[in-house]
Amino acid sequence: MKKKVFLVTTSIKETFPADRKENILLAGEWCKINLSKSFLNRYKIQTLPYHWDNEKKKSKDAIYLKKVYNILENDLSLYLNEIHQTNFSKKYWSIIFWPWLSRFIVSIFDRYSVVKKIKKEFTIKNTKIISFPNYNELVPQNFKDQAYKYQSHNWNHSIFSLLMKKLLYDKNKVLKIKKKLKIDTLDLKENKNFFKKNLINLYSYICDFFRPNNEIFIISSYFNFFQEILFNLKLNKTLKINLPFISMYSDSFNKKFKIDEKLRKSKLKSFVYDDEFIKILKYIIPKYIPAYYIEGYKVLSEACLQVPWTKNPKLIFTCNNHIWDELFTFWTAHQLNKKKVPIVIGQHGGTFFTHKYSVEREIEIEKSDKFLAWGNVRESGDKIINFYNQKSIFKKQFYNSNGKINLIQGTPKVYQVACISGQLSFAQFRKNIEFQKTFLRGLMKSYLHKTEARLYWPHVYKVSHSNPAIYKRRYERDLCKKLGVKIEKLNTSMTQSINESRLLIHNALESTLFLETMHNNIPSILLMDFDKRFVKKKDLPIFKSLKIHGILYDDPKLLANFINLNYNNIDIWWKSANVQKTVKKFCNSFTATSDYPTKQFTETLEKIIKQSA
Repeated sequence: MKKKVFLVTTSIKETFPADRKENILLAGEWCKINLSKSFLNRYKIQTLPYHWDNEKKKSKDAIYLKKVYNILENDLSLYLNEIHQTNFSKKYWSIIFWPWLSRFIVSIFDRYSVVKKIKKEFTIKNTKIISFPNYNELVPQNFKDQAYKYQSHNWNHSIFSLLMKKLLYDKNKVLKIKKKLKIDTLDLKENKNFFKKNLINLYSYICDFFRPNNEIFIISSYFNFFQEILFNLKLNKTLKINLPFISMYSDSFNKKFKIDEKLRKSKLKSFVYDDEFIKILKYIIPKYIPAYYIEGYKVLSEACLQVPWTKNPKLIFTCNNHIWDELFTFWTAHQLNKKKVPIVIGQHGGTFFTHKYSVEREIEIEKSDKFLAWGNVRESGDKIINFYNQKSIFKKQFYNSNGKINLIQGTPKVYQVACISGQLSFAQFRKNIEFQKTFLRGLMKSYLHKTEARLYWPHVYKVSHSNPAIYKRRYERDLCKKLGVKIEKLNTSMTQSINESRLLIHNALESTLFLETMHNNIPSILLMDFDKRFVKKKDLPIFKSLKIHGILYDDPKLLANFINLNYNNIDIWWKSANVQKTVKKFCNSFTATSDYPTKQFTETLEKIIKQSA
């Protein structure tokens, strides 16, 4: 017989029962965020095990989610053509919405799977649903706003409520709360050098008067300011640089559109082959699709024609502007609607080829005409071009052979937004800290006191709504107070952090920084609960070699022993022949270098243009 429980889906206090004798089921570890122990101890609580802690299920779901995306890409394109009375191709629409749709599908499926698991294992005696009077504030304006809302308890409560309405509860067993809670909104304050930014903007503005009408268009390339100018000089005979309008850090286009509930009553068409989850998605999408694609579509369609970019690109290259900048995606879609223009995307971090699967990244590669990988990834087909790590290729990074041990934290998001093999979930956060504590307890005290923990880069907390205090409090309690490990100051730049370190210890396979430090030949170790199912079969020999030569540890006690014996000789170990051979082999596959990076980049783009002619 299934246990009867009172269900709580997020950490909003108002959704907990008044009766402290109730048996409460928390939908996940996220339900404990910002709630004190004294508050939680009032109740008899049970937490639902997280469904994607089962790697076998996750791998199977990844295959299914890609199929769902392909179905929704087509159906959403039809829906948007109908809403806006247009007749654009699926490719036109997918350029605009795929970054949002791919992540939205994974996010909704994650919450859907939680509710399905609850339905299978428990009987819901009661639950509380908040009726938001300011409901329209839950609808995101754009991708960036959605990325923030994904981590909002209010937004997730509303999604869980919709899912429960479709799958779970009896209306007679729901306590509705009408409460005007403050809806989380993104308030991003730049921490960049304003003088430097304004100088670059002025330079770009002047160059726009001399832009060619037929150029190889480069934007957000991961190359530095001067290198990007050099590439434009070689490829386009101009000293210009293109700047994004919306980025992870700042916005120069920040219009907000009023939600039109009448317009959103239109539904996506249903088909006989739609399964339960797809039907639910089609029900939810009109309610939560970003305003830029519905209410703001006409404004953005006109604004993208006024941007100071070329009117006739021969090729479009970017590393990440297609994710954050809707003016860019609208502009790109408009260019493709006029004529065939090759879209080339450069790899922009980890999770692409080091993992067995990554739903969002695989869709991203499919949406490009050509994709520049950071190494010799040995993938089939001609879409992926083996390239080099353009983020690190021109950077000079140094370390201090007499510096600290730097424990780099791969901090998971509170609410899951990606389906990637081996990626840490918030449910595994506590276990991951215990894993590190086992390592730290094994260190000699003199070495322990020379160890610092670096939290995930500060500006990401603002964009993804993962308040650093959530993690900082836990690290301070478990690492600082109990073990004497320092937390690195949050405003410490990555460059400074590495400059002060003799050894970087990463605890997440998806770490972009691990690829960067390996590329720059900086002593780096990956400490994680490694499973061979996390990586592709063809790459297992590479990871086995990392383990043999001490770059990958899945036993924290062994790593502690290694450091106790080699603390004063880390540099000698790292520069030994076998370790350097292993580093080179890993880098060739995942974070390669180039003897002639400028020449290779320009020749690669020119070759793509000739092939597409």
